[in-house]
Amino acid sequence: MRHHDTGAVGRGDLRLALGGDRRGPAPELRRHNAYRRALPLKGLAECRGEVHVGRLTENLKSVPVDKAEVDAALSRLGYGQAERVQSTGGGVHFVLALDGVCVTGTLSPSHRNTIEAHGPYLEGGCVEPAYGH
Repeated sequence: MRHHDTGAVGRGDLRLALGGDRRGPAPELRRHNAYRRALPLKGLAECRGEVHVGRLTENLKSVPVDKAEVDAALSRLGYGQAERVQSTGGGVHFVLALDGVCVTGTLSPSHRNTIEAHGPYLEGGCVEPAYGH
């Protein structure tokens, strides 16, 4: 492990100390966190995901950041019942399961919304597991 003059350990050095390299954590850490990885979308599923993300981004940008409002807007757009809609400290988080395509979004009062499509998690489902096996 390389020490800096200040005695502080940099992020890259910490990865090295954990047995990894400068690109990422050690293999053991990647294995232990595998349950948090979502499968990538491919082909038609990727295209469907992009369409859903575009549609939701456009239609949710003016929705008030309130759990009931977001849930109602998702229903009006034809998404039915979301897998999860919850208030967070800084906004509303939602998860939609759409025929092999998962769409996850967070709407914030600052309108720095993030909506993305991904495949199901390795443990199954569209909601990120709190813990794995």
